[in-house]
Amino acid sequence: MTAVKPPWLLPGQKEKPKQELLPGQVDKTPQGVGSQVAKARKTGTKPKMGAPEHEPNDELRHMVICLAGIMGSSQLKIAEYMGISRDTLVKHYKEQLEHGKMIAELEVASALFRNAVVKNDTIAQIFYLKARAGWKDQELPEPELDEHGRPVGLRPLVLKQRKAK
Repeated sequence: MTAVKPPWLLPGQKEKPKQELLPGQVDKTPQGVGSQVAKARKTGTKPKMGAPEHEPNDELRHMVICLAGIMGSSQLKIAEYMGISRDTLVKHYKEQLEHGKMIAELEVASALFRNAVVKNDTIAQIFYLKARAGWKDQELPEPELDEHGRPVGLRPLVLKQRKAK
């Protein structure tokens, strides 16, 4: 008895040996889909079509926070990187997307404050006071000049020469 060639194979194409599926992986071959439909008919349920349901975990949540907050990546780029749709990303990671930027800014502000207070970093202290306390660089007024271009109201500095001993 000769083996019947499956109709989905092209002329000259050989059937690949069936591979074992990983847990949660769906058999997307025509016979796999057909068996899902047949199984659903027997049990009276609706067949599960398409990709398996995405299951978020702590590692993926952290990754979304980093990509959205620290890297500033768009939702479309993050979804593409994770191999899911943008809708799935928003459905499962809405909080991480909304708070990612805030969390990143909080980390940077905390590090700046630690540098200013704990490490006594003068540059960090100045930056913090300018950004948060409204400090500004003091602008000195332009001196008033007379007709010769010399400052008005300032006395010339006269240096006394020392007498040789």
